[in-house]
Amino acid sequence: MALYFDRNLGPTSGLKRVASTSTDVKRTHTKLIVSEGPVPAEKWLIDPRLRKLFKYMNSTRWVVLPKGRIVALATNGGVNDDGRFVGYINRFTWNALTIANGGVDVTELDKDGNTYTRKANVPVGVVPYNMFEQDELEDMADVLPTVVRDHTYIEVPLFTNKVDAEAIHWGSAYGTFKGGDMLCSDANGRFIKWEEYKTEEQSFVDVAVDSGVATVYVDQPIKPGTTPVIEVIDPATQTPVAGATLGDVLYASGKIVIEGLGTLTAVDVQVAYTSAIPQSPLQIVGKVCAVDLNIPPEGWLKWAEWALADQKTMADFDPTGFRPQDLTQGTGLTDGGYPYDPGYVDVLSKLYGPSGQGIPGLTDGSNIETQYTDEVIGEIQPNLAIGTKYTFRLKHRPAVLGSLTVKIGDTEVVPDYVDYDAGLVIIITTQTYSTVQTVTATYKATGQVPGLPTNWDFKGCVGGLRIMLTL
Repeated sequence: MALYFDRNLGPTSGLKRVASTSTDVKRTHTKLIVSEGPVPAEKWLIDPRLRKLFKYMNSTRWVVLPKGRIVALATNGGVNDDGRFVGYINRFTWNALTIANGGVDVTELDKDGNTYTRKANVPVGVVPYNMFEQDELEDMADVLPTVVRDHTYIEVPLFTNKVDAEAIHWGSAYGTFKGGDMLCSDANGRFIKWEEYKTEEQSFVDVAVDSGVATVYVDQPIKPGTTPVIEVIDPATQTPVAGATLGDVLYASGKIVIEGLGTLTAVDVQVAYTSAIPQSPLQIVGKVCAVDLNIPPEGWLKWAEWALADQKTMADFDPTGFRPQDLTQGTGLTDGGYPYDPGYVDVLSKLYGPSGQGIPGLTDGSNIETQYTDEVIGEIQPNLAIGTKYTFRLKHRPAVLGSLTVKIGDTEVVPDYVDYDAGLVIIITTQTYSTVQTVTATYKATGQVPGLPTNWDFKGCVGGLRIMLTL
């Protein structure tokens, strides 16, 4: 705006606007670029409906938007049901960040346990840190979230299946990926592969069978040229139905006919099919630039562990698995180990030598489950009396509770006592053997991946997915 000074109006009101004409404009648009770079300088609120997920470290506040999740602007809720909510302090209305849902409506529970629908939305970024709920009673200012966007290179833990990915709160990716794949959000802000025509899955329960034929209708039209995959289960026996085959498919209506069901009166059906409705490119959030399946990853961290001086004084980090009570207690199955526990021979060398397992709970893969199959843990000598007690040690500890299977020779046996943390296995023989019998164990153990960083240390994690954000 152009101004001039009118001396006759005095020092306080002497500035007057210079009038514009249609061809001689005296003002300009002075605010255009709000911010530059991957972090928008914008005031948003956090969707007040979001469910309380977890408390982080020593905080008393609940995290509602975990680090690494894909977020979007809310499209419903608020005063006018447009995703704009009233701020806690200044009482103005502002757009709110919520969890991205891949463009589909998601019905869930809010923070008070009531059902609400998070309407289809479009992603705007990724949460760069844990964001807490707004406390209306204590906060002196609005909680102001932010996001990272395009030209930001990020890494999230990679899982092969949805169940393991959903077991952690933070951002993650699940599925099978290769370099160059485009990514979008699933229904809850996790990274999945973007496909122009999505693979959909749908379940049907107690589908009526007439003369060996059943019919189901999937929710979306099926893409021509593709073939639906069906799994048919007998609800009475919960086993696959032998002879069930795919019959006619009406692609436009989503009708699928299943034949070969014999005399069954009802079946359960699982269908996987390719939707004929293309997915919006507006849902794309990034591109895969690297799939790192090296566990542990390359780097110096694999050498990190407690100092040897600390190891000698910290019984919790004894790498042998032996406990003081194994030598002194006299409580039936757990009274002493000698002479049947050969591991006692090198207790001292193991205890006071470097463990090579990384820092327990920090760089040792304490949540990754490593499978060991038919590991030889000892032998049973011939011609000894029934009721002889043998004490064995699993070579990798701690073992995963319930994962242990033990065999004497080729015969599976149930141990009389197992301590999964210490790796202690006790067997009391129920027969006499004429020859030496090898004892093997099949089990899973955690803490077996020295050098695994904590951001990959989750059950089912197979590595990291590195993403260039493009939204």
